[in-house]
Amino acid sequence: MRLPDPKELGVPTLGPCRVPSPLRVRGGPFVEEERRVLLCSDTAELEPFLTSGNQPPAFEPAGLRPEIFFDPAALVCGLV
Repeated sequence: MRLPDPKELGVPTLGPCRVPSPLRVRGGPFVEEERRVLLCSDTAELEPFLTSGNQPPAFEPAGLRPEIFFDPAALVCGLV
């Protein structure tokens, strides 16, 4: 199985997130932007990345962020 290049798993953004999340009053827990979820857990598949010093393929985790892009006061939507 061919593992994807880490760049293929990147999530495009609409721009910088500047609106404080209304969920800050709850105190999180917020997801740190540097965190990643590995695509594979097999050490044999990870070894080439670790020995070369390259980042292995990984997903950006979902979750609460302290700053968001859209202003909730001006937005009507639902997540399923």
